[in-house]
Amino acid sequence: MTMYRRSFLKMTAAFGVLMASGVAAGSAATPATPMAYRLVAALDKRASAAAVGRAYLKSIPGEPTARELGALIESALQGDHLGPLDGESLGQRFARVCRREFEREEVAVVDGWVLSLTEARLCALSATV
Repeated sequence: MTMYRRSFLKMTAAFGVLMASGVAAGSAATPATPMAYRLVAALDKRASAAAVGRAYLKSIPGEPTARELGALIESALQGDHLGPLDGESLGQRFARVCRREFEREEVAVVDGWVLSLTEARLCALSATV
């Protein structure tokens, strides 16, 4: 199942797009463009991510709002246990959060795909905005 995850990450290309576009972690997000929405905007295959997101939303009780999903994603990205964003791109932080969630088995299985919770939430957010 790891191959599915790697394929998904490659498909979305969020990390490379964010790093290539210079979205620096140290740059402050404005209220109009919080970190979670910047990640959604950087998705290369947003329609595919949205399809996975819709399946994820159907699999969980009580569909969260876009605001709730954004807050959960940003909370994961800003977690105290990860330290400050200084010197680390948003894409690198996202990748590190996802790796840590896999280590802790904080995952969601969506139509046979094994995703970290933050990956699943990012897909769900892409389906709601």
